[in-house]
Amino acid sequence: MTESRELLRRKRISETWKRRLASGEIKPRRGKDNPRWKGGRIKIKGAGIAILCPDHPQAQPSTGYAFEHLLIASDTLGRPLKFINKGHPDNEEVHHMNGDNMDNRRSNLMICTHSYHMSLHRRLGTWWKKIFSGEYVKADGIN
Repeated sequence: MTESRELLRRKRISETWKRRLASGEIKPRRGKDNPRWKGGRIKIKGAGIAILCPDHPQAQPSTGYAFEHLLIASDTLGRPLKFINKGHPDNEEVHHMNGDNMDNRRSNLMICTHSYHMSLHRRLGTWWKKIFSGEYVKADGIN
């Protein structure tokens, strides 16, 4: 019932549909029931590919999506990546060797600690990132 109310609030729909949704006669089509379903795989600009897997320990609790590179890395290790708390130097992270977050081949992924990952980006010159465009730039801001 709360999904129906939320849908009514966000979308412009006819009074007939509003009444049918409010009464519970019809339900919003979510996930696989939605005609625009694309298999639970989405691209997130500047971040990578996310896959719907709500039961996986690395999935975001609010959305149920986990990044594909994290799933591949944890599958390779046979366990979830080690996570202590945000920014902890001993957290395990995945580095894309060619810098392309959409390229999730095992040969392009390297599992490392957070501290090593940050030092690697500093040495490679990709530490500074334009916030709005998502493009990597040099420290002085010159492309």
